Amino acid sequence: MICPKCSKQIPDDSDKCKHCGISIDHKQQVSKEISFRRYQRWIFYSIIILIFIGMVGIIIRIYNANSEISQSKTSIQKKFQTQQEELQKTKNILNETKTTLKQKTQAQKDLEQSADNLKSKLENYNQNYNQVESKFQDCQLNLGKANSNIYKLIVELGKGVSNNDLAKIPLADSNLVGQDSDNDGLSDLVEQSLGTNSDNSDTDGDSYTDKEEILQGFNPAGEGKLPLDEQYAAQMKGNIFLQVDGSNEAWYVAGNGKRYFLGTPVNAFRTMREVEYWTENPPN
Repeated sequence: MICPKCSKQIPDDSDKCKHCGISIDHKQQVSKEISFRRYQRWIFYSIIILIFIGMVGIIIRIYNANSEISQSKTSIQKKFQTQQEELQKTKNILNETKTTLKQKTQAQKDLEQSADNLKSKLENYNQNYNQVESKFQDCQLNLGKANSNIYKLIVELGKGVSNNDLAKIPLADSNLVGQDSDNDGLSDLVEQSLGTNSDNSDTDGDSYTDKEEILQGFNPAGEGKLPLDEQYAAQMKGNIFLQVDGSNEAWYVAGNGKRYFLGTPVNAFRTMREVEYWTENPPN
């Protein structure tokens, strides 16, 4: 029992407090102590409940924080993986570009080598032309000093060109006559250079002659238009080309951006002599 005055512990059967001497009413004091102990118990329970709620809140906050961290980690991993994939794609594109550049460089070297070989052959031919002349008396060629210089100039200035690049330059309607087996207005030699059928006036069978199609910019040997490129043609003005993919036919790109057929290097000098190709606006 607790003394109501001095609040010290005394025996439960005491009539007086041995510490302060106050008289004790057992019934009243027991009732007070029971109420007090109930009050203490509720306070204790309340504290336990508050502690439990606080712990639950802390656990929830920790769980949410861990979830956010996990989501952030997953997001970062996805971003990293995406960046890695983009980096790999970029590396693949760079490798493909390097490969393409190497192939183009090799193709350009091969073309230049072919042109150099062609020039070498033509120069050798030029050196031995007098011997060739004796074997072709029926041609009655009379190479003067000026004509020989023109021929030499064609050989020296001529650049090797592929069929694909040559097709980018529009064809001029000039010097296309000669032996014409299919009577389409293109000589057999021209058709050989263009890749059309010299025995069929309409190679692709679309009811238009090969000459009509190519002069209008259409493909005479298939569907669609030719891959004409005005910018490329303008850049090539003044150049003499030697067709390395064909039979070494010669072409000249005039000031109007069109290519003029010179024939084989053997007779190209005659075309250069008969028609003024060196002006800015040659005849069509």
